[in-house]
Amino acid sequence: MNNIVIRDVEIEDSPPVVFVGMSEGDDDGGADFIFMADLRHNDFRDGSNWPEGESYCVTNSAGLTSYGGILEAELGSGFLRVKFSDYTAEVLVLAGSEVSFQIAAEGLDFAHLATSLRRILTCGRPEYFPRLVGFTDGL
Repeated sequence: MNNIVIRDVEIEDSPPVVFVGMSEGDDDGGADFIFMADLRHNDFRDGSNWPEGESYCVTNSAGLTSYGGILEAELGSGFLRVKFSDYTAEVLVLAGSEVSFQIAAEGLDFAHLATSLRRILTCGRPEYFPRLVGFTDGL
């Protein structure tokens, strides 16, 4: 499992785009991940054939991007654990399919983080939604 200590979290909610950026530091060093969705991708019609790529995306510090591809996300007090599909782990050049983000960002509103990540990860077709654990308000 990849372990990353997150010291900076940025949340941007500018409809229709929702964005959560997490980085090891607030300078140009270290790893960072961006989770983002265009909420207009929730407007598909039943019976349409929108692909998984018409959902959320994950980008890393190298600029590598995968659309969809999260199988499970668990949010708890001080951590986010993400299990990526093998394809997404390969695209993002991860050592394995799981990443544990230890969140040490001062003053972070975890309820806001939970709400924003939930909105991102449940964008697109429901059959592509990851399993969400611990995404309740009031963390």
